Amino acid sequence: LISETSTKLKERLLLVLNNDLHSLITLASAVKSDEAPQKLKRKIDMLKYLLRKLKSLSWTFGKVQCSEFDLAGLEVKYDLSEYVIKDKSVLPPHNSAISWLCIHDVENALMIPEIRRVIEIKWERCGLIYYLKSFVLDIVIVILLTLILVYGNYTPTRSTKFAMDWFVNIIYASIVVIFAVLVITELVDIVRFKSVFRNVRGMALFHVSCRLVEMVSFVIFSTNKYAKLQTGQIDKCTYYNTDLHPQDITEIKVPLIICVMTSWVHLYYYLLGFKNTGLFVLTMSKIVMRDIPHFFRFYTISLFAFTSAISMLGNTGDYHTRFSFWRYIKTIWTLIHETVNNSSPDDQTSLALVPKDLQWLSDIWNTLFYYGVAYVMLNLLIAIINSTYSFYTSYNDEIKGFNNEAILLMEKFNVMDYLEQHLSPEELHEYRDKYAMIKAIEYGPLLPDTVENHEEDDEHDSRQQKSFRSRFTTPPEDQQKFKYFFQLQDDIPGWMAMNEMAILSKHKKSCLLIINPQNDFSSGGPMAMLGAERDSIMIANMIAEYQSDIHDIIISLNSRHISHISHSKFWTAKNGNNPTIGTTITNESIKKRVWLPREAAMLDWCLKYTNALERKGKKLKIVPKHCIIGTRGHAIVPVINEALQQWATVSQRPLTFVESGHNCRTEMFSALEAEVEDPLDGSTGFNSDLMAMLRIAEKLVICGSASSPYVTATVRDILKYWRGDASKLIFLQSDATTTAAYLPPAKEFLDHVRSEGARIIDVDAVFNPLNLLQSKS
Repeated sequence: LISETSTKLKERLLLVLNNDLHSLITLASAVKSDEAPQKLKRKIDMLKYLLRKLKSLSWTFGKVQCSEFDLAGLEVKYDLSEYVIKDKSVLPPHNSAISWLCIHDVENALMIPEIRRVIEIKWERCGLIYYLKSFVLDIVIVILLTLILVYGNYTPTRSTKFAMDWFVNIIYASIVVIFAVLVITELVDIVRFKSVFRNVRGMALFHVSCRLVEMVSFVIFSTNKYAKLQTGQIDKCTYYNTDLHPQDITEIKVPLIICVMTSWVHLYYYLLGFKNTGLFVLTMSKIVMRDIPHFFRFYTISLFAFTSAISMLGNTGDYHTRFSFWRYIKTIWTLIHETVNNSSPDDQTSLALVPKDLQWLSDIWNTLFYYGVAYVMLNLLIAIINSTYSFYTSYNDEIKGFNNEAILLMEKFNVMDYLEQHLSPEELHEYRDKYAMIKAIEYGPLLPDTVENHEEDDEHDSRQQKSFRSRFTTPPEDQQKFKYFFQLQDDIPGWMAMNEMAILSKHKKSCLLIINPQNDFSSGGPMAMLGAERDSIMIANMIAEYQSDIHDIIISLNSRHISHISHSKFWTAKNGNNPTIGTTITNESIKKRVWLPREAAMLDWCLKYTNALERKGKKLKIVPKHCIIGTRGHAIVPVINEALQQWATVSQRPLTFVESGHNCRTEMFSALEAEVEDPLDGSTGFNSDLMAMLRIAEKLVICGSASSPYVTATVRDILKYWRGDASKLIFLQSDATTTAAYLPPAKEFLDHVRSEGARIIDVDAVFNPLNLLQSKS
């Protein structure tokens, strides 16, 4: 029944998906925000909120925290391979959230810290390497094409009597091989990935366009040159041929000029990737793509207006001018020459053919054009260019600098997005391994056996749901796939302000630290402590009676998983048996294969762990399963929990919960640090945040059983790292503490507390100034 219900729920989850296959993050990115600042701000705020929800905290140390979030949907496209889509023609554009932001030119959204770091790290570790390789290749292409232009009169030949003949042959052969490899690679990618040029944007589109122009123009040049050679229109000029002459053939020169010029202009694409030149290239691209076309809209109107007037004044009625059509064209060319302050070489222009009686009018039109168009509008263009340049090269202006960096990030992502379209799934997996954390997962089928088996359910579905379901069939069988996670390290928001306020506070009050007040340590629990039930009632009564005297309450919770290293099921013997409670696992017993971890991959760590424990004079012992997350034993004892909630309600201050023991690879008796720190988990190291909260208290009252290893380990670490007046530390004395004092371990612990300067007093003296003073004396 549970399995059937789960299958139904998964099917329903599929049906509530929208037809565009969006998640929340991709939908928020794909929605157009126009250019209204308020709409754009709302869109960015929405993205920030969703990213905060996607993040999960890995560890914190001081003011630094490390979070991780799934890149699926954000930077990596969703994997739809578990669904077999019948009608691919209805499949909408499938992009990641960052791709949608680049498509809609929402560059400011790329400065959200999470998105920004993803792009920066990805560029540093992956994009820049491929970028430099491509840069070296294009440098070679530019040099070879320039040499072909310089030695344009030379032709490859089979007769290689001189070094120059070899040189020319090598140049032509090299560029042909390079272009052939590039063309074949592109064709193979188009066949393999079908949409290799889809969504090519920005400077990546400039790169593709330049490469295409270079190849096409070189093919035209080579074809024309070969054709002219075969027809004898040009000589096969070689080094030893004394009859060298310029090959004034337009079909040869023009394509070669275009090819070489494009190859040099192409280098601007690579300057974008470097810090010192990126903003300059960005400025040039905006001037060429935005400012100059904007200027030409106004210039073209004025140009045609004055052309119409001047060409009419010079109309002689000559039939050979095709009723002044060619005169009109020549006038346009003449005015363009005048705009750039260069006279036309053609004497038969409309300006020269104006009748004498209309010359005065022609002079007026020419003067108006020169000063009104050529002078004013060109200066306006210069002003526009200067404004653009100053905007995109403003390093010191915070707002402009922010926009510049955002636009550069967008261009870098466009370049990497184009690069990924040329990678196979295996290559893409290796590519992402350089900047993301990869986790292997197992996908099971998300749908029942066939869609036809659920015709009864279709009666209750809307038409839209039926249409959506009909696009899918049964997914493939279970297969291993991967999820990609990105780790982000940043400062904890408000950490400095929060800690400075606490440190500089003039009215420090009492702080109550309750160590592991959980059901599994109470009566009837697998780790029940002596007198735990009476202690719980005493702590609850104290909180209720002295609510106003308690400023902060910190509760440490032992939070374990069932697969913990100190649990019996973690280990196995040669005969398959598990160790019993109380068994000691030594480093020697592991080496001799007496006890081995059930997971073979853990053997190396277990040897290191037990060795580190034994160097500290400790042993790994098997303990009962206790405080397992999600079980009743992990919960706080009801009587204490009720008092805690009442205190939080009355004081209007939050309770602070500190969990320890999540890591299954090491024991963590103390709430401050593990017995042996796991190098793969920073949370097992010293908890400086907790220690800072304890230090700022005027009076730290510690509640716990003196016979509990968790209490003794925590208190010993507090004393070890206290660095101050130890008399501020008060270990609460109870009936259980008095009884435990006769036991050797507890007695030794209590003696250690007193020797360090801390006090052990009963509950009545804790918040009574007179009794507290007497106990101190």
